[in-house]
Amino acid sequence: MSQGISFSGLGSGLDTDAIIRQLTDIERRPIGLIQTRQARLQQQKGVIQQINSSLLTLSGSAEKLSDDDLFSIVKVSSDDTSRVSVSATNEAASGTFSVEVLGLAQARSLSTRSFTTLDSALALSGEIVLNDKAVEITADDSLLDIRDSINDANLGVNAQILSVSGADNRLILTADVVGSKGFGIKDASSTDVLESLGFTSSETAVKTAFANGARSDQFLEDTTAIGTLLSLSTPAAGTITVGDQTVDIDLATDSVKAQFQLKQSTGSDDCQPVIASCLRPSSTCIACRSIGR
Repeated sequence: MSQGISFSGLGSGLDTDAIIRQLTDIERRPIGLIQTRQARLQQQKGVIQQINSSLLTLSGSAEKLSDDDLFSIVKVSSDDTSRVSVSATNEAASGTFSVEVLGLAQARSLSTRSFTTLDSALALSGEIVLNDKAVEITADDSLLDIRDSINDANLGVNAQILSVSGADNRLILTADVVGSKGFGIKDASSTDVLESLGFTSSETAVKTAFANGARSDQFLEDTTAIGTLLSLSTPAAGTITVGDQTVDIDLATDSVKAQFQLKQSTGSDDCQPVIASCLRPSSTCIACRSIGR
């Protein structure tokens, strides 16, 4: 098979093959530069990945250094970690200690007085406040109705009926949370519903007393009516006596915010005034007897 014939510089003496090769090389030069740059970037990528791997290893080692136990010279252990957990500082003295459980935390529980029937109307009307939420009780409500109203309100309190006998039935309130937190219960009626149910007695006492005075529970605001804050449908109104002074209170309109001085009615110089003020941010009403005039 014939190979053909090629002529270079025919008739001119020019090496046209060399010229074409050089022109082709010039055209391919950008491609070569890109390939060179690509190879350099790949090399840099490998270096960065190696640095990243080294940093991850360093981070893991540094995280272990944050563990206090790594530098602790004291070792402590418990025979039963499910019941007693222990920890110690470097200042702890060596030794073996025994733990005696004297009592277990229990959920707070309250009971009403005894009622002879479960489903008969109790003829009690008013509102009680459980965990800062109002529960309305009507005159037609029975012991069972009150139980259901409390449970339906989802107040963090479980209401149950304890029937000791056919004529001895009691409403039991138990906190959902075990421990000291328990639950709060207040009477927001003008007819002493809690006392009628047997949750409280007729004796009166200051709930949160402190030196020279007393304070209320905490409220979310100090300018909104207390009845609104407690979600009372029929806020009660009445009077309280502080010292020798009578104060009118209407939960439908009165807010926590009150700063006033009770004036003594007799005009006696021996009667010291009582100051009421509101503390923020807890919105706690404070009533305290001043030390002097």
